[in-house]
Amino acid sequence: MFTQRFRGLVIGIIVLFCLLSASLGVALDTHQARAAGDYRSYANSSAATLQSWYNSSNGLFNGTGWWNSANALGAIIGYSSNTGSTAYTGDIATTYSKNSSGNFLNNYYDDEGWWGLTWVKAYDLTGNSSYLSMAKTIFSNMAGGWDSTCGGGVWWSKDRTYKNAIPNELFLALATKLHQRTSGDSGSGSYIDWANREWSWFNNSGMINSSNLVNDGLDSSCHNNGQTTWTYNQGVILGGLTDMYKITNDSSYLSKAEAIADAATGTLVNNGILKESCEPSSCGGDGPQFKGIFMRNLGYLYSSDNKQAYKNFITQNVDSIWNNDRNGSNQLGLMWYGPFDSADAARQSSAQDALNAAIPFSTSSGTSNVALNKTATTDSSCSSSETPNKAVDGSVTNDSKWCSGGTGGQYWLRLDLAASYVISSFTVKHAGAGGENTAWNTRDFNIQLSSDGSNWSTVVNVTGNTASITTHSISTTTARYVKLNITNPQSDPNYIAARIYELEVYATSATSNVALNKTATANNSCTSSETPNKAVDGSVTNDSKWCAGATSGLYWLRVDLGANYAISSFTVKHAGAGGENTAWNTRDFNLQLSTDGSNWSTVVNVTGNTSSITTHPISTTTARYVKLNITNPQSDPNTVAARIYELEVYGS
Repeated sequence: MFTQRFRGLVIGIIVLFCLLSASLGVALDTHQARAAGDYRSYANSSAATLQSWYNSSNGLFNGTGWWNSANALGAIIGYSSNTGSTAYTGDIATTYSKNSSGNFLNNYYDDEGWWGLTWVKAYDLTGNSSYLSMAKTIFSNMAGGWDSTCGGGVWWSKDRTYKNAIPNELFLALATKLHQRTSGDSGSGSYIDWANREWSWFNNSGMINSSNLVNDGLDSSCHNNGQTTWTYNQGVILGGLTDMYKITNDSSYLSKAEAIADAATGTLVNNGILKESCEPSSCGGDGPQFKGIFMRNLGYLYSSDNKQAYKNFITQNVDSIWNNDRNGSNQLGLMWYGPFDSADAARQSSAQDALNAAIPFSTSSGTSNVALNKTATTDSSCSSSETPNKAVDGSVTNDSKWCSGGTGGQYWLRLDLAASYVISSFTVKHAGAGGENTAWNTRDFNIQLSSDGSNWSTVVNVTGNTASITTHSISTTTARYVKLNITNPQSDPNYIAARIYELEVYATSATSNVALNKTATANNSCTSSETPNKAVDGSVTNDSKWCAGATSGLYWLRVDLGANYAISSFTVKHAGAGGENTAWNTRDFNLQLSTDGSNWSTVVNVTGNTSSITTHPISTTTARYVKLNITNPQSDPNTVAARIYELEVYGS
């Protein structure tokens, strides 16, 4: 938690640092960036780096605080949930076993709230009811911090000296999530009762100012104290209000969340990139954690309202983090607009939360949900509004689900992905994910894959499920058709039906650019910055190209893919793709393949090209080595050179 002493210190030094930064300028980060949009790949690299701080002997993250560790573990869980990866899920059980004896309680109610939300996420990912029980224990302790001072609300600490925003936002968020996961929750003292009481008090407390930003807390007269509008205070409330909307279907909650989100994304920024008020100082041990919390909850809001501006904000920030605030070890710093300052688990996990929020928008080598809006058929539907397309529409709000009463005791949902994909995982969102009774979550089911729609192989088999969201990683399998078979739709013996809010299928294209970042050699290079590796780095910006003069009249670029691949096509990005004179586009060239690097076969031959980007499908050929031979580098007779911004080789 931030102490009041630190908050005061920050306010005193902000002006000085702003003046210094303006006079000194901002250093540019010169390390090479990956292709924009490859958000899953970014998240993979960042999570591996974050894991380096995890201490399995105590279940916490080295070099950071107790509450930061709750958020760092939450970021790991978020990564696992979004990607289907099980690489770091062992952290969950380790942290629980090493620390559960104290019920994750201490003197600060906000610290407890962070742990409570993390254990809800752990429950959603694993289905382990012990984690949900722990979250309920934590909530009960937090409820003890509520009293009539200032008309209600939870104190910041058990010393009862300050009523502020963050513990109350966490109390609301935890109450809504526990309500959604507790069958029959209603009446006085229920989670939904607490959620209603908390929001009524918070909304009338004055902490949300006239600019729709949340100030830090209340003064001794129970008025808005006008202190800093930290980004995390704008974030947690978004999650609580989004869940209130899901529970009640009352759009006023969503409208309030959007007003706060719009204010934060419009004002707490540096050229569109989220900025904490304590930057560019170190922000202590707590401040570096804040922005990721905002991004995590903004992503959650976006999943309900699909407001394009929020998607744009998330991706813009993640692109900036990766390109401007990263060192050579994939460590991510405090100032997301750059430059990189230093590394620790708080900075890394905060940025990880932002990367996690962008994973659903990944458009490059990372997997994406290839089932989204694809053709879906089923055995039957409960009603005309609960049709199979609702299971692939990307929404779990407004009762957007497929429901089936079964046909001959069978319930099935089938998807045609319209093309073959390399499938690596599934996420199934059951009844509880849409705010319904968790006893209606699908209990027993399997998932099958097929390349032709007739011959099926079972890749997932589940019995006894109780979780609202389940993720299922598999050995990568190429398929076009997916079938979900439900053999026991729920635990509750009443109102029996299959209820699927979303069936997500995560995959890459059946082929990918296998030349990316592989070893490249060439006849020569024009300069030391225009080397052959620039033709396989995934970038066409900042003059990232291979350039060569002729060697005995020849220009050639050779790529070692590192292994044999079944190659089916090439894309060549010439001078114009990088913004240069299109008269410098490669005019005459051929492409050759080899399994041994000595014996070559020509598979593409082009003459008279004028296009900036050319694509070349071929009959699938197995090869390890690729060679681009340029016989006439351009149409313009002046400044003659070969200029290749990217040679992409698609294979599997």
